[in-house]
Amino acid sequence: MTGCNYLNNSSLENDLLENNDNNTTSQTVETDNYSISFYSIFPENKSVLGLDWEDKFFDSFVYIQIKTDNKEFRTAVNKELFTAQVSWIDNDLSRWEPAIPDIKCHSSRYLSLLTRINDIVSNHYDCIEEGITIDMKTGKRVYLNDLVEVNDAFLARIKEDGVIIAYSEDNLDDYELNDGLKRRVSELPKDVLDQCSMAVPEYNFSLNTKSTFFVEPGKLIINYKTSEMYNYALQFIIDINMIEDFLKVEKW
Repeated sequence: MTGCNYLNNSSLENDLLENNDNNTTSQTVETDNYSISFYSIFPENKSVLGLDWEDKFFDSFVYIQIKTDNKEFRTAVNKELFTAQVSWIDNDLSRWEPAIPDIKCHSSRYLSLLTRINDIVSNHYDCIEEGITIDMKTGKRVYLNDLVEVNDAFLARIKEDGVIIAYSEDNLDDYELNDGLKRRVSELPKDVLDQCSMAVPEYNFSLNTKSTFFVEPGKLIINYKTSEMYNYALQFIIDINMIEDFLKVEKW
């Protein structure tokens, strides 16, 4: 199986937010050769997991882990997943709402998810997002430059008409590119691609300005953010058939 499967998280939210058991699984999702379980971290059990988050700024945090019969592989993937999901959270945040990981792709090839935190400040909230993609053959996290050639030629390709096929915003249907969005595409700076090729600790600016990426069946999605987009991101959806000559891996 080389494609991806979708997981609709909408039905999970109430169960997760009402689950008050320390670090317990709320739901398990089966895939082709592993299952995905959702767990909750609460202030009272954070220290067990080695986290020094301040109690005052979170009520709960949801993260995922996999289950599979191969113990060595399971341990390696879960360590990679956990680190990726918590390493970008620190005590500089104000107070944030629970984040439900949004599973974008789960197959024997890739596990890709979008994690999100709404950091509540005095008169608004900052939406901080981080895409996480795990190669389910190696158990390692992959970045944009592991999947495609990140260079000026690639940037020029995705700016061509018809390569970015649509744009979507959180919880809304896809929209065709209008003139304003075409301008956004034409002005897309290369450092957006560089941001998608690095982990959060390597990013030295405000987290709510960091762009990120994830994969879906036959698509590469870039979550584009700038300093003016503090509570949303533009999702540029790229058909991988249009960038096939830049791929470092087989199409997914």
